[in-house]
Amino acid sequence: MNNPVSFKSGEIDPGFQPVGIPNPVETQRNFSVDTLLPVANGYLIAGCQNETYNQRPCLVRINPDKSLDKTFGQNGYAFVDVRSDLLAENDGYLLNVDRLPDGRYLARLDTTITIKNQRVSCLVLACFTADGQKDPTFGNNGLRLYPLPANPGQLSLI
Repeated sequence: MNNPVSFKSGEIDPGFQPVGIPNPVETQRNFSVDTLLPVANGYLIAGCQNETYNQRPCLVRINPDKSLDKTFGQNGYAFVDVRSDLLAENDGYLLNVDRLPDGRYLARLDTTITIKNQRVSCLVLACFTADGQKDPTFGNNGLRLYPLPANPGQLSLI
């Protein structure tokens, strides 16, 4: 019989089982989970990347039984296409995922872009619908890039 145990905030739950996210490229290692967001009814949204950052980051929805929800995104994966913006130099590095009040998901990443022959750090926001589709009402096909100038108080939209 499973008896729920209450832990203090910040304590590790020794009963938590790791979640493995299969890589859709069968010859590649599983994705690592960079961020985990609990959502309703035991589901989790995981923000994932491969260990060498040479594939696009993605969001996946994990069922309560720890299996990949194949109805989310495209066959279970909602990829963040940072390189769809011609200024982006890499696939980006996933930082976190939040659930918006309307049920959409907002992923935050960072990348590097080149503007006027200068490499600049850039904040990336990627928005997905509740079922993992790119939100066409957000930015350019669900993606917005914000170059980070030397003075962080001066963000501008690309």
